[in-house]
Parts: sequence; structure tokens; C-alpha cells
Amino acid sequence: MTKSLLLGTLLGGLTAFAWSMVSWELVGWHEKTMAGFQNEDEVAAVIAPHASSDGPYILASVPRVEGMAPEQKKQTEAAMAKFQKGPIVIASVRRGGFGSSGQAIALQVLSLMAGAFLLTWLVL
Repeated sequence: MTKSLLLGTLLGGLTAFAWSMVSWELVGWHEKTMAGFQNEDEVAAVIAPHASSDGPYILASVPRVEGMAPEQKKQTEAAMAKFQKGPIVIASVRRGGFGSSGQAIALQVLSLMAGAFLLTWLVL
């Protein structure tokens, strides 16, 4: 079972990496669906001091309603109005950047192998 698990991890991770390279570099559909901001430096200057840590963020965020006091529910209604008005942004923020492209590729391969490990383990 250990040999099958290691083989599934290695082959699954490398296959997923090969497909991601083909889909990003040769097919290029990701570039067609992703838009950039008009002034990226200005947007980055606004995001950096307001994102306290790395991770996913949403704008406008609506707090959870369970167990709230009446005045908190009013704040929730105001947040919901912002959500309906827009703009809405869902972003993954990494404050320190990626460093080298080699580091980013290594991180991607390791992440894909971790996913392949879990899938192989579940199948076995």
C-alpha cells in the first residue's frame, strides 16, 4: 500500500503540474478570463495597509447574524446594502509576494503532490 501511495502521489502530482502548465502556457484561457486593475500600484498601496495577514478576503463582507444584538443586526443590514451596491471583490492576498518564480513553481508542485497524496489515500 505504501508503494501505491507514493506512486500515486508522485504521478498524480506531476500529471496535475503538467496539465496546469499546458492550460496556463499553451491554452491560455486563464488570461482571457482574468482582468487587471487600471492602476495596479495604487490598488496595491490601498490593499497593503488594510490586509492584516495573508489569506482570502472579501469586499463587502457581511458579518454572521447568529446571536447578534439588535444594534449589530442594523450594522449587518448596512453591510448587506454595501454588498448589494458593489463593488464586490474576492481576493487572495499575499503581502510578501512570491519571491522567485522557482520558489513559486516548487510550491505549486508540492501543493499538487499533497492533493494527489490525499486523493490516492482516499482511493486506496
